[in-house]
Amino acid sequence: MAIKEETQSTGRSFTKESYARSHVGFAWLRVSCGLIVIFSHSFWLLDPMHPPLLLGVGVGEYALLAVFAMSGYQILDSWERDPSWWRFSARRLLRILPPEAVVLTITVFVIGPLFTTLSLGAYFGAGLTWHYLSNVIPFWLQGPLPGTFADNPHHESVNPSLWTLPMELLGYGCILVLGLAIAFGLHKLLFPLLLAGLLVTQGVYDATLGAFDSGGQIGVTPMVFLVKFLIAFTAGAVLHAYRHKISLRPLYAVVLAATWLLIHVVFMSDSAGIPGPAASGDDSIFRLVTLDKWLMTLALSYGVIVLGTHWPKRLESGAKWVYGSYGLYLWGAPLQQTFIALGITNGWVLLIVSAPAAYLFGQLSWRLVETPTQKWRRYLKARQLQ
Repeated sequence: MAIKEETQSTGRSFTKESYARSHVGFAWLRVSCGLIVIFSHSFWLLDPMHPPLLLGVGVGEYALLAVFAMSGYQILDSWERDPSWWRFSARRLLRILPPEAVVLTITVFVIGPLFTTLSLGAYFGAGLTWHYLSNVIPFWLQGPLPGTFADNPHHESVNPSLWTLPMELLGYGCILVLGLAIAFGLHKLLFPLLLAGLLVTQGVYDATLGAFDSGGQIGVTPMVFLVKFLIAFTAGAVLHAYRHKISLRPLYAVVLAATWLLIHVVFMSDSAGIPGPAASGDDSIFRLVTLDKWLMTLALSYGVIVLGTHWPKRLESGAKWVYGSYGLYLWGAPLQQTFIALGITNGWVLLIVSAPAAYLFGQLSWRLVETPTQKWRRYLKARQLQ
């Protein structure tokens, strides 16, 4: 007999045989988002002032917001399966840190020496070289290595992809804090309240900030970006927390996306190029800008969760080839920087070369680093859920 699975979440009854398991759908989407970031970086790393845009939004931004929404949904699921603060924290660190540590080590001891303009003595004698290894603690990220990729168009960072890791860890912290609060008797309404607070904060930033970094920062992460991506993360968490009350239907996802698209195309065409609040005294424009951002993030978050939970069953058999998205993401930018240093100056050529290379390194990371370190979880002795 088929077992019913989360029948309330889609607004209709379905069985496990109807769709692929949700973690498989999310794995496919994550690797797709990683490749979209590779596409975006193929042009941005060659021309940092002109990133590829789609409807006025950076192509890579769509992918990253989708990843954060999926993270919020899946990480809250992990917490609810075993609400132990120390096991939760240990699992998250085992997931994030080992692959990052390997990337940092190879970057410092292989990529750096090969592509620095300094002598090896000067390179290894520089304090910044050894300090780069401290990026394993993402809140104090260091971008460059001494002399490495100095002639590349984007030379301020060897691996610009690392900048999202502090926001990811802060999202985990939100799940941990709110999960503990709920465990001690507070209502899970805390998640919608957090989402509402983040939306309001983004609106305040849109109305008052003239520069992206004037809202302060945590470590090296500007608060403006942190709020933007935590909105997607928290939206994913809300969708999981209320999965038995919020219907996840493809039709609703299409309607939400169409609503945002209508507002964005029809009403934002004249205001999309506004450089900052100081450019106009019309508050209604900034309310519209904020509404546009809200709808885009929420529609994208809802849509990617719907897609992940409605993934075609026939693609489940290929899941073993899509579990390397994190490694793909970590390795993509340094590989692209390497290809640029070797002489590639065309974005499409860079994409054709770097996408399969990043995918290969992602698979190696999954099989040689992530899978072995994930096995350490058995020492955490998580309680078995019925």
